[in-house]
Amino acid sequence: MIVEFRPLARSDANGVVAWYADKDRPDLAERFQLDLERTLDGILDLPYRWPPAMLDSRRALLRTMPYAVIYRVEPERIVVHAIAHQHQDPAVWQNRLR
Repeated sequence: MIVEFRPLARSDANGVVAWYADKDRPDLAERFQLDLERTLDGILDLPYRWPPAMLDSRRALLRTMPYAVIYRVEPERIVVHAIAHQHQDPAVWQNRLR
């Protein structure tokens, strides 16, 4: 099984890294990237571990950063639709699932 990022989800992740870099916090940018990788590895190992969200999607929380991976499980792949801040309005990413 593979992980496939939708373009907006890749943009989300890059935006988080850029935001921390702009705040002169490269340590947090690196921590986010490591946490995201760890979470994606966990999703690959047990894709149904995290609870259902909306429209057949699931929401996996990062361990140390206030973000979530919004994804769908498909037969041959995991499709990531968004990387969302936990305090972000869910409507921002819910529209991507339609």
